[in-house]
Amino acid sequence: MLTNNTTSCCSSSDHSSCDHHHHGHQQDLVSEEYAHICHKLQTILFNEETRKEIESLVQDNLIPNIVSLNIQPSVWMIKSLLQNPSLPLILYDLCFEVFNPSVSLTLFMRQQKLDEELQVVIEFVEAIYNHSSPKEVQSLLSEALTANTVNIRRVNDFHQIDILNFGPADFNNQAILDHNLFLLKLLFENLSRLPETEKRWFFFKVLDYTFSNVCSTRVETIQNEAYGDEEMMKSEADKKMALDRNFLGYSTCLVDCLLSACSSIFEKKSSDSISQKIHLKRESDCFLQICFTILAKIYSNENLVQICTENGTLLKVMQSITACKRTFNDIVEYSKRFKAWSDVNNSKDDQIDEEDEDEEMSEDDEEEDIKNFVFWDNRGLGIFIYLLLDKAIERKHYSLFILSDLYIFIMCKYYTEIMLQSGMAGFATAALSILRKLFENNIKKKGSLVIKLGVPEYDLASYFDLAQSLISFMTVCPNNNLRTMAYKVFQDFITRFNDEDRFNILYHIMNKCPYPYLVAIILDRLKEEIILEYNAVFQRIDKKKIETLRELNEYNPIEPPKLEEVNEFLKNNKANSETQNYFSKFAPNTAPKINYDSETVRDIRLFAKDSKAFLVPHKIPNLIIELLEKYVEDPFDSDNIQVILRALNLYYFLLLRDSEPNVTGVLDSEIVSKMEEKVLNKLNSACEKLTKVIQEHNAMQLGDEEEEDLDYDELMDEFESEFTPEEIQALQELKSQEKEKSKIKEQSSHELDLHLLNEVLTRIHDILSGKCK
Repeated sequence: MLTNNTTSCCSSSDHSSCDHHHHGHQQDLVSEEYAHICHKLQTILFNEETRKEIESLVQDNLIPNIVSLNIQPSVWMIKSLLQNPSLPLILYDLCFEVFNPSVSLTLFMRQQKLDEELQVVIEFVEAIYNHSSPKEVQSLLSEALTANTVNIRRVNDFHQIDILNFGPADFNNQAILDHNLFLLKLLFENLSRLPETEKRWFFFKVLDYTFSNVCSTRVETIQNEAYGDEEMMKSEADKKMALDRNFLGYSTCLVDCLLSACSSIFEKKSSDSISQKIHLKRESDCFLQICFTILAKIYSNENLVQICTENGTLLKVMQSITACKRTFNDIVEYSKRFKAWSDVNNSKDDQIDEEDEDEEMSEDDEEEDIKNFVFWDNRGLGIFIYLLLDKAIERKHYSLFILSDLYIFIMCKYYTEIMLQSGMAGFATAALSILRKLFENNIKKKGSLVIKLGVPEYDLASYFDLAQSLISFMTVCPNNNLRTMAYKVFQDFITRFNDEDRFNILYHIMNKCPYPYLVAIILDRLKEEIILEYNAVFQRIDKKKIETLRELNEYNPIEPPKLEEVNEFLKNNKANSETQNYFSKFAPNTAPKINYDSETVRDIRLFAKDSKAFLVPHKIPNLIIELLEKYVEDPFDSDNIQVILRALNLYYFLLLRDSEPNVTGVLDSEIVSKMEEKVLNKLNSACEKLTKVIQEHNAMQLGDEEEEDLDYDELMDEFESEFTPEEIQALQELKSQEKEKSKIKEQSSHELDLHLLNEVLTRIHDILSGKCK
């Protein structure tokens, strides 16, 4: 509440039109009134006899003036109190009463630009801080911090939320920011004063709340429902930029205090007893929670990464993590232990629900859970690994060189998967960089990655999780450079397995991958593996004979034309002979067939027996058949046809390469019968049907070129009341005919696919019939 006294005290110099003598007389009275109070505040020593009098002076005079924002009287009384010899005792007794009002007064003074008076009140707040119980101060500071936040998104000037090119900050926001930074500094300094017996870790939870809410360290992402709505997406993007700009305002001071607190708590602490070790571990957990949250926040925005790298914030966060005295093993295994604990805790909670325990017991359990574990941001932990491995920031402190290469990969893999699934470019780039660095320096050779059945971290499902994350990322990522990087990492990942495990990984991916065009890419990789293993066989036979294979290995079918070119041709040329001639030039050129002498065939069969994967009898042919079965029911779907053509080309390649040695069993009667029954016959039938559809479409085009398209649904809705039942039935029949025409038109657009599929089917049929020369 602002009083008349406030007006006269704060703005007397601005009202020259008022009666000077009257105003001066009132000012003298006010000064004389407060002079008496100020004298008492300055001279009365605090003891049991004077306690009530001092409390009365503070509660009835000082606090009301501070709350009413009577600036000059408040400053007078604060100055007087600061000169009292027993000030520490007074503040210790009255800290709860005077702290929050004084803190609020400093904010008001910042907003009013009362710098001289502000310094007096800041001195008073610091005196309260220095002479009060650390536990009480921690509670008061946390409450004061959450009372005022910088709502920077409400500013009118957009440049104020542009991280790289922001102009002068809104003054009111800047005042709140400076105010909160002052409180943050006190809060961090106060952490080191809390004794272990008072469970300092509990206040870290309050600290984390402060970071998340006041400093906006929580990673913001554009909500899924915003996609497709340009206005909503812009709003979400602006909101995230505002929060990132807000974080940037706090980051320097915040991280400086963080590093100072970590160093002071952990640098010289002895941990001889179990109790001390538990206290230090809990405290380091809370500090690491904050550090990983900050790292995740920074890498959610490329501009934040640039600024925080240049101003040293990233280095200080990494130094804070190092100061917590936790080993690399302990850090990277934390999430695994946290998950195990969560599973156990959830089962305990279910038991408690069944037993219908009282609320007090439930609260005790929840408090105990918080004591034991603090959640770390896995994306931030992933960034920590990235900065260690790729940037070598603070790496010397973690003795990575003595750890098993496979162990490092398995531990890091989990965090790269989380970052790839985050949908943010900064996290994905870091994840791919980690994997690339591991493949360059740690997991360098074929066979470095091993599948161990029955061991969760090393089983097929665990490795498949990474493959799935890479494939999903390649599918949704709009950045071509990142997609290319992810594809190279994926290829390196597959290469690091031995032959048998590599086949199992590829097999698993092709059966589980929901994206046909990526299955087509995996088929190309499978063909490369067969070539490599076949070449290895020939190296054992005779190195000179490798030249015999070069022509076949380099065989590549001609690339089909672009879809736009095909559509343009079909639009202008409708005669079947013209289309046949046009598409014939895009059919695959005939691949060369190699004839082996009997000695070579015998040697190939002998050495191929050592194969454990790609030349094992029936393994590849069965995989091809099993894969094609999923796509032959709708072969001319735009995605399915790519898989079918690649798989048939791989099958054709096996027929050419392996028809005489037949080490893969591609020409065994069992495989040939299965291929014809389950794949080839169905595809031939589909081709015949589509050929008839295209002929019907061409005939329709010749007769209906001038026919105007009608919307029968709209026609019936508009004139339904005017039509007779017979006319409505006729319209419905016309509508059905139109739908059938549309379907035929859509199917006829696959004319190029039909020509390519017919070509490869013909060549396969020729080899199987013994007609290939």
